[in-house]
Amino acid sequence: RADLVMVDANLLAFDWYRHRLQRLYPRLAGLEVDNLEAFRAANGRLGPVCDVPPALDGRLHCLVNAP
Repeated sequence: RADLVMVDANLLAFDWYRHRLQRLYPRLAGLEVDNLEAFRAANGRLGPVCDVPPALDGRLHCLVNAP
């Protein structure tokens, strides 16, 4: 889906990954440092932030920020 940006929270620790995300998705903010909570807060305005928790069902669990 073109309206989704998949971000691997584990790879966010690497500069090269954050630089790649910034290049591919210039609208993303909070990629200067490895800080998942700051990244979520900075990008919540773009839409829901979803996680795939380490569970067997593999379903997305989304936190929708109210406007």
